[in-house]
Amino acid sequence: MSSSEFSARQGARSAFGAIFRFALRDLRGGLRFYGVFIACLVLGVMAIVGVGATSRAFREGLAQQGATLLGGDLSLGRAQGTPDEAERRFLASRGKLSQIVVSRAMARTPEAAQATLVEIKAVDAAYPLIGAAKTDPALADDKKFSQTFAE
Repeated sequence: MSSSEFSARQGARSAFGAIFRFALRDLRGGLRFYGVFIACLVLGVMAIVGVGATSRAFREGLAQQGATLLGGDLSLGRAQGTPDEAERRFLASRGKLSQIVVSRAMARTPEAAQATLVEIKAVDAAYPLIGAAKTDPALADDKKFSQTFAE
């Protein structure tokens, strides 16, 4: 070992020793001053773990049930209007189709003073392509939604 390597190692040891001595000198007063620091560290780690676990659960849920939540494999939307015949033929040549029309409106009961925003969704007979539509209260097999709630 050359003298330059020996002096470099000695310098590193003395620097580490100085840092260790400073740390011990800071701890003479006790650990109670580090309570807030340790609490913040624990809280930060808990927040990171919680966000990671929540995002993983969302990703896995969407991967397992995404098609059922959509009612199909793919959802295409447009702000206004319906697809024309050429677009509909193009999409139909690639798989089964179901058409949904969504409208937002303000609604209120006769007794209510304020209206609330509602969303009305109209679906065709093919909906849903994957899964099953459930209503509350449950509809009889031979009755349609409009027949049940029109009364």
